[in-house]
Amino acid sequence: MISYCIVYPHPLYNLGLVSLMEKFKPGQTACIRTGLYPKECLLKISDWLGELIFIGVFSKGNDEIKLVEAIKKKSKKSQILLISTPEYSEVTRKCFIKGANGLVYVHSSEDLFLDALTRIISNEVVMPHGFRIHPDLNQMVANQRAAGRLDFHLTFREKEILALICKGLNNRTISEQLFISDQTVAVHRKNLFRKMGVKNSISLMQAAREKRLIPLL
Repeated sequence: MISYCIVYPHPLYNLGLVSLMEKFKPGQTACIRTGLYPKECLLKISDWLGELIFIGVFSKGNDEIKLVEAIKKKSKKSQILLISTPEYSEVTRKCFIKGANGLVYVHSSEDLFLDALTRIISNEVVMPHGFRIHPDLNQMVANQRAAGRLDFHLTFREKEILALICKGLNNRTISEQLFISDQTVAVHRKNLFRKMGVKNSISLMQAAREKRLIPLL
């Protein structure tokens, strides 16, 4: 049974998500709460936490960012799926940095949304096509040249894989693009975690951003 809650105070939006969750896993989902406000959630997080948390991001404030951070501090196992539009990309980027696991746009098709749910439940990172957590790649190149030496060394292949991870690609897709096995990608991903001192892909993306790192492709 997959327990979930919806953080967005819009009845029709909530009904739509509940219906999609029933299609996703008929008879295997349980809705804990709907219609929640971010500020309300921050006060009593333990009362509504589920395995899957939908957060609607339709404002340019900081409440959703604070909520994502608070959820991840309380429960590492909770998967957070943001639902938003490109207009609020700056907020959703910050939510990813704080630990959000995925993003789908509100205008996405039903099939795309259900695919995103499957990937989220499998602990994959889900992002819309063209969405990036990190800055523009050209700017990152300039930043790296200005930053000088790093405190660790990445191989050419690790840099290739880091670039694709930062685009939100999973191991299978990366292996297909680079013509290597899934297992090889997994080993490189673990090496990147170790070298950059992180424990998951979201933290890896954040570290790459903070260190102004760009793969030399």
